[in-house]
Amino acid sequence: LHRELSRSLREELDLGGEAANALRFARESAGDPGVVVPRVHPERSAGRVLCLERIDGERLPDWLAACDGRGERGLAERDRLLGILVRTTSAQILERGFLHADPHPGNFLVVEKAHGPELAILDFGAVLEIPVARRHAWASLVLDGAARDVPRTIALLEALGFSAGGDRT
Repeated sequence: LHRELSRSLREELDLGGEAANALRFARESAGDPGVVVPRVHPERSAGRVLCLERIDGERLPDWLAACDGRGERGLAERDRLLGILVRTTSAQILERGFLHADPHPGNFLVVEKAHGPELAILDFGAVLEIPVARRHAWASLVLDGAARDVPRTIALLEALGFSAGGDRT
């Protein structure tokens, strides 16, 4: 636990690494509609300073809480935004293999646009790279689980590092 916390803290405090992560995330998310990533200002950044574009938006939990009060339009916008969140998270995990690894509500803003809300993703101090073989295993896990192939699902869970003790039927 100590080793992992130390590693994670060093990663979070590496602003040069965070800038590189933000640049990569923006590049890889460029074709993902509805996703906003703050632009890095390298000319204003240094070893202990990271300058990013300011994004004006509403905190995700506050925006979601207000959706019910906006009637049918609010519910449709909520569904659109949550669709963006699910789609971009799935793409990070299963397609790109480069994952924002600190997805708490404070790292998301909702940006209102004329065509509907967009999701701004913030804070790239913690990211995770997922190798191709592991991404394929996760995709297979979803498909085998949906097909109710219990033996294959258990085998994949074990291959991914989960313990599948107990009854295997």
